[in-house]
Amino acid sequence: KVALVTGASYGLGVTFAETLAGAGAQLVLAARSLDKLEALAARLTAVGHKAIAVKCDVGNPADVAAMVESGGRHFGRIDVLFACAGYSGGTSVPDTTLEAWDGVMRTNVTGTFLWSRAVLGPMRAAGRGSIILVGSQLAMAGGRANAAYLASKGAVISMTKLAALQL
Repeated sequence: KVALVTGASYGLGVTFAETLAGAGAQLVLAARSLDKLEALAARLTAVGHKAIAVKCDVGNPADVAAMVESGGRHFGRIDVLFACAGYSGGTSVPDTTLEAWDGVMRTNVTGTFLWSRAVLGPMRAAGRGSIILVGSQLAMAGGRANAAYLASKGAVISMTKLAALQL
């Protein structure tokens, strides 16, 4: 399988990319931090896995389209989207600036939407594919995490449920 992993330069994105590689997936690694992506791709290819690193802003429609096209061109297809790019800027509701709110929503919600939509065409044409969108249990449980992050991950969970029903 060919898996496209967003947010593959930090934390869970790295863990999920390594896990998918260990299961035999060829990887298209996406994030803004190209140096970290290239280091991960080099580490994976050094032990026999196939991976390419492509710098991408997940909230930019042109970057997303180019990334999906690049991954499809390099490996011939995209079988799996693992969208875990995330940003947690902001604080409490009264203290979160509109700029911080918009930044979180652009990455966590708009980016997830753009990626899902971008891979649907090729997956439908192939008659197969898997889309995995990463939410957060904090979105359901609440807590002391920041307002924008909780709201964005709640939106991702709702979008995932709707897409599962529609597709």
